[in-house]
Amino acid sequence: MATIQISQTTQKKLFEVASRLQLKIKKRVSFDEAIRHLLDQTKVEGKNKQRFASFYGCARGTVEEARKLLRELRAEGESRLEKLGT
Repeated sequence: MATIQISQTTQKKLFEVASRLQLKIKKRVSFDEAIRHLLDQTKVEGKNKQRFASFYGCARGTVEEARKLLRELRAEGESRLEKLGT
């Protein structure tokens, strides 16, 4: 088993993570388990970002073209609302 040095602030935050994890799984957990949980969570979040990026990648054109289209659609919607209001 290795020893690592962490600040008191980090230790307090890690203790909070371990406490929440203990409440969730209803069993005592070590700092090692809390750290592994955080690492696993980071890994999952990274995969979610990759999945989201793949959906974003299906859009055609540049970001500026997308912004222009959104501005046009917003103006069109506002125009329709104004016509309904009068």
